[in-house]
Amino acid sequence: MEEEVFSELQRNLVTMICGAWKIVYEIDTGTTELYNLIDDPIEKTDIDGFELEKTDELKKRLLSWIENKKSNKIEETKAKQNQNTLKQLKALGI
Repeated sequence: MEEEVFSELQRNLVTMICGAWKIVYEIDTGTTELYNLIDDPIEKTDIDGFELEKTDELKKRLLSWIENKKSNKIEETKAKQNQNTLKQLKALGI
């Protein structure tokens, strides 16, 4: 499997590069753009509508990454809350 590189350009815009392919996903609208970086290195032509299987494959991988990232943030938040609770209990002498 080819290495994947993910990037958050804005809060609602995420990209993934996988081999020759780059997918751009807008979270708010669910729209995608797909580029073949070998044939189109300056990303002038969105081929999303012509490469439906590749778009679907990459979009699934990208959405999985987004979900994993959300899960990790939730776990980090819980861990911070637990640390704060422990500090408060220690301060109370408990």
